Formats: sequence, structure tokens, C-alpha cells
Amino acid sequence: MPENNDFIPTSGALPDDYRQILYWRMPEKLIRVILLQILALPLAGFSGLIFFGLAINLGKLPARYEFGLREVSMVFGGILLTLLLHELTHGMVMRMFGATPQVGILWKKLRVYATSPGYAYHRNDYIQIKRRWIEFVTH
Repeated sequence: MPENNDFIPTSGALPDDYRQILYWRMPEKLIRVILLQILALPLAGFSGLIFFGLAINLGKLPARYEFGLREVSMVFGGILLTLLLHELTHGMVMRMFGATPQVGILWKKLRVYATSPGYAYHRNDYIQIKRRWIEFVTH
């Protein structure tokens, strides 16, 4: 914890005594990534059942609805678009704090990402992001 007289660098500047203590790394082996995705399928299926149940009960979807190739393609396209928009949102917030974000897709590892290498965020930056998000959602 810094003393009152200690210099606290601005966002983006790494302190002289900086050392990384935690780094979360996705499995390097593709089979492990695929297994993680397969384990997520039951949750996605359960969420889909709840969504369609609500849509039918609220009268927005016919009681008998069939999926074809078109509908399945739209679902997968929607998932990919959602993932990309999610990461672009991270990138916009990073830029808001002065970082130079990198957003992309690692096709061989089946991942989308947003990062800002070499840029340090302070605790208060995260609090400000949360506060702005709450204000945006509630107004």
C-alpha cells in the first residue's frame, strides 16, 4: 500500500516495482478448449429452452416452431456477432482510459479477445467503469 508521500503513477504507466502475480491462460491444447465448449453446451441448451418457453408463453412465438438450416445459421451468426460486439465494447472502454486496445479472433484456438498490452489500470478506473455502466443502464 503506498504511503501518502509516494508517487502514484497515472493510468497506463507501469510502476517501477511492477511484477505480474497472476496470469490466466487458456489451455494451449485445442482438445481442452473444445472440451470446455462442450461442457458449456448444456447451459446454453437450458438457457435456450427458457428463452423459447418465455417467447411462446408471451405470445411472441408460435406454439409449434421448427428449426431449419436457416434458423440454426442465424443462431450461430448471432452468437459470433455477440462475442465480437462484447470484445469491441471492452476495446472502447480501454480506449476511453487512454490505452491502445487490440481486438481479434484466434481461429486456431477458437477464441475472441480484447487486450491492451503494457497498460496498467488502477482500481479506481474499474470503479468508474462500473459506475458509468450502472448510470447508462438505469437512465
